[in-house]
Amino acid sequence: MKKIFLFIISGLLFTFFSVSAQTKSAADSSVNGTNSFKKNVTVNALIVGNYAVSLTDSVGINGIHSLKDSAINNGFNLRYVRVSGRFQITPRFDANVLVNLSEFKNDPQGKVLENAFMRYKLNDYVNLQFGQFRPFFGIEDLYGVEQHKSYYWSNQYNAFNRSNWMSFQLGAAFYGSLKPVNIPLKYYFTVYNGNGRNVELDNDNSKDFSMRLESEIIKGFTVGANFATTNFKRKNVGAYTFDLQTFHKLNNNWDLETESSYAYGYNLRDFMDAKVDVDKIKNYRMHGLYVLPLLRYNIHRTGWKGVELSCRYENLLENIDINPNPRTTVVPMVSFLFADNHAAKFSLVGIIDRYKHNMPGTNKYSQNQLLAQFQLRF
Repeated sequence: MKKIFLFIISGLLFTFFSVSAQTKSAADSSVNGTNSFKKNVTVNALIVGNYAVSLTDSVGINGIHSLKDSAINNGFNLRYVRVSGRFQITPRFDANVLVNLSEFKNDPQGKVLENAFMRYKLNDYVNLQFGQFRPFFGIEDLYGVEQHKSYYWSNQYNAFNRSNWMSFQLGAAFYGSLKPVNIPLKYYFTVYNGNGRNVELDNDNSKDFSMRLESEIIKGFTVGANFATTNFKRKNVGAYTFDLQTFHKLNNNWDLETESSYAYGYNLRDFMDAKVDVDKIKNYRMHGLYVLPLLRYNIHRTGWKGVELSCRYENLLENIDINPNPRTTVVPMVSFLFADNHAAKFSLVGIIDRYKHNMPGTNKYSQNQLLAQFQLRF
C-alpha cells in the first residue's frame, strides 16, 4: 500500500516539475519583492449558539435516553466560540491558529486548540503544510463550520472522526491545483499520526496516509474520491469516501446546491473499546451516506441577504457485522441570512433521528428535536 502512495507522490511531483518548467508562476515574481513585503495579521472570530428542545419523552437534548425520566429537555448552548489568526510572514510563508473557547465549559483536556499549522506556497501546483489541521479526507474536511449547509457536521463525519480518519490531526500535507494549465484537477495528500488532536506523541510507528482527488467534470458538477490507509496493530486497514457537489444558478435570485457523500471504512474506536483479539478487527466496519440539497433565494439589500432551505438525509451503520443498528436522520432547516458569506445567520432546525433498535439508557435512541441557532462571524 505504501508503494502505491509513493508512486502517486512521485507522479504528482513529476507533474509539478514538468509544469513549472513550462509555466512561470505568479508567485515567483513576488519573491523579488520580499524585502519590501509587509507582514500582516488577520484575526477572525466565530460564535455559534443554539436553543434546543427535545420533543421525545425521557430523551434529553444531548440525545441520551434517561431510565429515570430525568432528562433535560430544553436549554441554551454555545457550540463554538472560535478565534482564528492568520499570520502572513512572507509572500510564500504563513502560519494559522484556531481555538474554540467554548470547550472550556467542559473538561478542556485534549480540546480547545484546533488548528496550529504553518504553510508554504511554492506555486499554484504545490502547497506544503505542517502542524495540526484537518487532513484532506472527505468533503466536510474542506470547509469550516461557518460555511456548512446544515446545522452541524453529519453523523458520518462524527463516526469517522471517532476512529481518527477525519477531523483535527497532527501531520503534514501537500496539495495543489492543475487548473492553471487547463487540467480540471485538485489533489491533496496527507500523512498524519492518526491519534487525534493535541496528543503529545504518536502511540506507534505507523502513520495514516490519505489521498483526495477532486475534479469539476463539467461546469457545476464536482466529484471527489478519497482514500486513507494505515497499519493498525500490524493489520492494514483503510477507509474511503466518494462525494459530489453541484451548483446551479436558476436565475438572478435563485440558486440550487447539492452535497452528497458515501463513506466506508474500519470502525477503529469500537474495536479498541471491545478489547478483542486483533484478528477480529475485520468484523468492525462501518458505512454512511448523506444527501443535502439546498435552495437559496438571494436578496440584495442592506442587512438582508437571503433565505436558505435545506434538508439533509442521512443513513449510518456504525457496525456492519456485530449487532447492526442502522440510524436514519432527516434534518430540515430554514436559514435567514443578514450578511454576506454567512457572517450573520439565524436558523430554525428540525432533527428527526431514528434507530432500528432503541437501546434504553444510551444515546442510541430515537428522538425528535427542535433547534434555534444563531451564527455571527467577524
